[in-house]
Amino acid sequence: MRSFSIASQSIADALILFSRQSGVQIISASTGRQRSSAVKGKFPARKAISLILDGTGLKWKRVDDHSIIVGPKSHAAPGAADQPAHPGDLKFGGHIASIAVPPSDIVVTGSRIVGEGTPPTPSMAVSTDMLAAHAPGSIAEGLYQLPVFQGSISAQQTQLVTTNRVRSGNYLNLRNLGPQRLLVLQDGYRLPPSGNNGGVDTNIIPQMLVERVEVVTGGASAVYGSDAVSGVVNYILDKRFTGLKTLAQAGYSTYGDAFSYRLGAAGGVALAEGRLRIQASAEYYSNDGIPRRSARPGGADLWVTGAFDPTLQAGPFGTADNPYVDYRNVTQTSFSPGGLIVSGPSGLINQQFLPNGTLAPFNPGASIGRPGYGQGGDGPDGCVDCTYVPRTTTGQIFGRASMDFGDGIEWFGQLSFNTATNAAENVNLFSGEVEVFADNPYLRQQLTPAQLDAMGGGSVTLRRYFREWDSRASRLGAIPSKQSMRSITVMTGLSGRLFGDWKWETIFTYGLTDLRSRTQEIRGDRFLAAVDSAAGPDGSPVCRVTLVAPDRFRDCRPLNIFGVGRADPGAVQWVLDESRWRTRNSLSLGGLNISGSLLSVPAGPVWFVLGGEIRRQHISQTSNSDPAVPVDFTGIRGGNGGVFRSTNVGVADGAYTIREIYAETTVPLLKGVPFADSLEVNGAYRYTHYSTSGSVETFKLGAAWQPIPDISFRGAYSRDVRAPSLFELFAGQTLLQNPVFDSVTNMTHIVLNRGGGDPNLTPERAGTITLGAALRPRSLPGLTGSLYYFDIKIKNAIATPGNTFQIFVACAANPANPLCNLIKRDSSGKPVEVLGISQNLSGLSIKGIDADFRYSAKLGKGRLTGRLVATYLMSYRRKDGSDVASVEYAGTADLPGFLASTYPLPRLRGNIDLSYSSRHFTIGLQERMIGAYAKSHIQHYLDNRVEPVFYTDIYVSKPLALGGTRPEFFLTVNNLFNRKGPFFVTDQNPGTQLPTARSVYDIVGRYATIGIRARF
Repeated sequence: MRSFSIASQSIADALILFSRQSGVQIISASTGRQRSSAVKGKFPARKAISLILDGTGLKWKRVDDHSIIVGPKSHAAPGAADQPAHPGDLKFGGHIASIAVPPSDIVVTGSRIVGEGTPPTPSMAVSTDMLAAHAPGSIAEGLYQLPVFQGSISAQQTQLVTTNRVRSGNYLNLRNLGPQRLLVLQDGYRLPPSGNNGGVDTNIIPQMLVERVEVVTGGASAVYGSDAVSGVVNYILDKRFTGLKTLAQAGYSTYGDAFSYRLGAAGGVALAEGRLRIQASAEYYSNDGIPRRSARPGGADLWVTGAFDPTLQAGPFGTADNPYVDYRNVTQTSFSPGGLIVSGPSGLINQQFLPNGTLAPFNPGASIGRPGYGQGGDGPDGCVDCTYVPRTTTGQIFGRASMDFGDGIEWFGQLSFNTATNAAENVNLFSGEVEVFADNPYLRQQLTPAQLDAMGGGSVTLRRYFREWDSRASRLGAIPSKQSMRSITVMTGLSGRLFGDWKWETIFTYGLTDLRSRTQEIRGDRFLAAVDSAAGPDGSPVCRVTLVAPDRFRDCRPLNIFGVGRADPGAVQWVLDESRWRTRNSLSLGGLNISGSLLSVPAGPVWFVLGGEIRRQHISQTSNSDPAVPVDFTGIRGGNGGVFRSTNVGVADGAYTIREIYAETTVPLLKGVPFADSLEVNGAYRYTHYSTSGSVETFKLGAAWQPIPDISFRGAYSRDVRAPSLFELFAGQTLLQNPVFDSVTNMTHIVLNRGGGDPNLTPERAGTITLGAALRPRSLPGLTGSLYYFDIKIKNAIATPGNTFQIFVACAANPANPLCNLIKRDSSGKPVEVLGISQNLSGLSIKGIDADFRYSAKLGKGRLTGRLVATYLMSYRRKDGSDVASVEYAGTADLPGFLASTYPLPRLRGNIDLSYSSRHFTIGLQERMIGAYAKSHIQHYLDNRVEPVFYTDIYVSKPLALGGTRPEFFLTVNNLFNRKGPFFVTDQNPGTQLPTARSVYDIVGRYATIGIRARF
């Protein structure tokens, strides 16, 4: 066995050298402050050291307050405790290592305890190297591949159908409980919310300096505060990085689209004998996205789900007698490209205007059993130039400084500035229902005298899409819809020692995110004024409003909507306008805590943390289409609706102040006795007062028992809480127009969906149980594993009762369904509006099992490493109202999604990762599995089962020798075999989506990323 000595300025650098020369992979390392200037490094945490030494046949123990030793697991090193230790040196003789370090702090995510305790709440740590190898685009994309993350929001996973919410970014979603129920931290500190969905866009975190990501997969509100219902994701920065590293990469899909590139650099220096440390980073990422015109198979096939036997008109379809099937080449039957008359004289109903403006019968196509759609008809599809994945860019600048003043006093300050944009051609320019009167000159040109006589001076109602009003007419050029976000986050803190091992810490955070959305849409008042034409003094068409109300719209240009491309381009420009809304979120947070050991008992010290926090959050949303402000239709016949014909977003303004005090303790009960190598209990309590809804209390009780070194058991119960987000409380009304089929009138109608916040919302409460075991068998060196059961029950969950499409479907199946009360009808029974206000109306429960097994062994001149992670979903139940039965969604695709979509929830998801690494190269293979499920347990499909899907990813890297630098070439190929998502029409808007469940499956296809990273 060879021996060698490594001298380094810091323990951290020495560990890196140890890793490279010994083949041991450093997976995780938490570090603490140094009191002696002789050691310019930090001491890895207990848990981190165990991970570092995993699979080496080594163990470690503390010799005294200034040194630890590492030796064989089977026996202690003879005389090792007596060997002198030299600060900054690692000495290896056989399997023996002695590291001299000063006293330092050990911090483990899942607890605020500073000590050697084991938190009872399950957690997992993932290195950024592993995440980057699997998904070079971003750290979040690597996390999405882990089975515990489902339903996250990203440009690739989110359906892009409206402009009233954030469409892209990276919002993590743990167990599909919603981004708003996951607390995202950076170095243990809360980050400001982004946009208006209550979550945090993780793109604001400096990825070049992230060392690892730790995930707490259980409730942690008592430890970290509100929102930690499903768990916590903690991004840990490398705060002691020195030197310079750079990154350049580019990626492309097998279809020639979604081109991306990423550039980044990070640097760090240690000054004043290591007491002053400065780090900075800058990075930029761009992705061209996937346009609908992309040469992708199946994208333009216009699939919709219909009835197996569309001729059966008695009773609903989707039943055992008439199950669902999928139809190709389906169009809408309630619109036409040139205009469809849907009401008026009987002889004109279902007549359409051909492209040249002449009137002809409308062919609805063959019935598919779903009202509003036909196969092979004259109608349009559901979207005008929809973008499957938007064009996105992100940019970031980050800086951090820390100073050790001596005597235990240390300060840090950091600043992050971020930008992000996304752009999509994703606007449905449709008329809605437009009333056109008999004196309209353009209409009179197209009707026969008999048809005009039939109108009798009345009117007809028309619907159409304006497909020809594409990006060529857009004031935004080729980008009809764009969102941009800017954010700034400032953190500063001061910490110090009190006495003994007690310390204090203060933190102040200020964050501001500014999201802006602008979309080219049809302005309602201008559009209806231009459509309501009349003959002017010289007989030529003019806007009637200029005759009856000359002070209004003096620049109005009459609009011909009968036929395709017959409108005056100037009139088109006049009726198009930008729908704009802007959301600003701010967070001001201050906190103080003290921690240390209360006393020592035979099993060890009793650790204790006491702290308090106060934060104020404010939201301000402005809009030029507030539905609460009536639109002035003076002088315009048929005037109705909001400012814009498609989307009208309300305003919001509100704030709340949250005050919290918390305490946590770990008490060791037994140590080093038969059947109790260690036994300790952990408890946490938090009292929280919301200025909007009063006080709540949360707590956690847990225990960790290790009967023998090979196995340990953990269990915890926590009561967690999530306060309603500011948007859920204070959001103004939002109006969306959607065409839906109403089983009461047996017709398709344009219905408004009215959403918004409710200031009377109260916090939702959750109870979480976690039970599990961790294995480290001595008989199988290098093998570790864990198995955990989780059970989360949320009461008074904040949600909307359902989207427009789902409410009408539910009422068609059961007219007595309480959801039918949300439909507002006029005096004739016609549906005009659906209420979608956020409410404390639902209950949500989920339970399952998480597994994580790893193996590492030396093989030849390198090291073979394998990892299996999997999640089995036992149950996912949701109750959408007090008088509505709960529904089991696990193993089905019944879970309602956005608009007409659904979310599949397969019971089993898992990843297997194998890699081999040596000094000369690294090669890895990952296999991702998404399990089978039924399309529905509520309704019937002819083909109801979706089979399991497997994705294969490979990655290779090769160090290069170029002077004094350490460049490394890398290549990652995701979805190597170009596996398409299983055919499943989850969105019933033909043409808007690829025919698969994009919230679960890869829609990009084979994607190769090549790049080079270097360290100087």
